[in-house]
Amino acid sequence: MLFRSDGKWADTLPAGMEMNEALLKRGQQRFNIYCSVCHGYAGYGDGAVNKRAMELMSNTDGPVYGTAWVQAKSMHDPLVREHPVGMIYNIATNGIRNMAGYGAQIDLEDRWAIAAYVKALQLSQNATIQDVPPELREKLPKKVAQADAAASSTEVK
Repeated sequence: MLFRSDGKWADTLPAGMEMNEALLKRGQQRFNIYCSVCHGYAGYGDGAVNKRAMELMSNTDGPVYGTAWVQAKSMHDPLVREHPVGMIYNIATNGIRNMAGYGAQIDLEDRWAIAAYVKALQLSQNATIQDVPPELREKLPKKVAQADAAASSTEVK
């Protein structure tokens, strides 16, 4: 289900799909195949195709053969991080702006797996100590907990 009953994008996976390690691994595998060429493996918009296109666009004599390219979005852009999982699924399916949709190339379940993986990837680059379950925080190296606490104390509230 792409939308909740209130008309907003779904913020959970469809009924019957479970968020688990197998789903995230499948999402990572599919992301690496279909998305990383533009968005990069870590999701920063620095994939090989994007890098080459940006080189062609910055040619001193102008774009090669009339090349037109729009910089691939970083999955870690604050606006993109706010996208609910249903919106990410929709973008993978139908595209957005200049990005083509992959609904015909990627199975429905795999598009949801990619969307779940993107949310996990975003969290991996923007997590705080509060995102770690309390029972696991004690197992973190002291340096990690201290660094996160120090960063949290300097944030503007």
